[in-house]
Amino acid sequence: MRSIKKTLALTVSGAAVVTGGIVGVDMATSQAAGSGTVHTVRDPLTVRAKPTTHSRAVGALRKGTKVTIYCQQRGQRVTSPWGSTTWWDKIGTNRWVSDAYVSTGHRGRFTKLCNGSTGGDTGTGKMPGAPRANPYPPAMSRAPHLTKRAAFVRAEMQKAFPGIRCDVSAYRPGSKTDHNSGNALDCFPGRFGSFAKGANLKEGNTAAAWLRKYAGRLDVQYVIWQNRIWNMSRASEGWRDYGRPGQVTQGHYDHIHISVNAPVQH
Repeated sequence: MRSIKKTLALTVSGAAVVTGGIVGVDMATSQAAGSGTVHTVRDPLTVRAKPTTHSRAVGALRKGTKVTIYCQQRGQRVTSPWGSTTWWDKIGTNRWVSDAYVSTGHRGRFTKLCNGSTGGDTGTGKMPGAPRANPYPPAMSRAPHLTKRAAFVRAEMQKAFPGIRCDVSAYRPGSKTDHNSGNALDCFPGRFGSFAKGANLKEGNTAAAWLRKYAGRLDVQYVIWQNRIWNMSRASEGWRDYGRPGQVTQGHYDHIHISVNAPVQH
């Protein structure tokens, strides 16, 4: 994106600017890999201890501050007036800012991935560990309300892949779909309506493989991604053609569809 980042922080030649002064940065983080400029509307940009806005605030940066970016990692999605992103910039040890409020001249990731990152694929192709076993029985609800079984899968997905946004569908009159019964999710590695590419595509591929691998623990019935479908009931056939080539959303090139086991399946 024009690369602006949200409530977090970056570095200025080895030091992080904080409201009220300068705070030193641990240069053991490694050599600087990129730079940017804080681009907020009015308020200073909050620096966080982890790549999420729920993490502890460790400083703040004024608009226009030049920062050094050591590496980038996927984290909580942040939306600014200039766009939405799951990329976060590391500006020092335990110092992060959302790329949504940092102007770098690039869209998305433009420098190296952080080493030893945890909590998801982060675009590297590394598969997270096993999720918890789904404790909820099959049930029916009505969109936009998820069943407990589907909500559990959503929570496990967010833990394993914090950079992927899993949405709940609105009720679709006249349609036979697991979305209507609250037993399905649409999970987006990137933007709705755009073909997943680069790191987003790699992360989506990893998530789809993870869902297939742990479908039994999660009680997932089928997964659709990149115009391919995998069914638990036809697992021996592997991924099969879905029959929607070239159609961004209908072919599931922009999102992963997940259906959990339900009393009535569509």
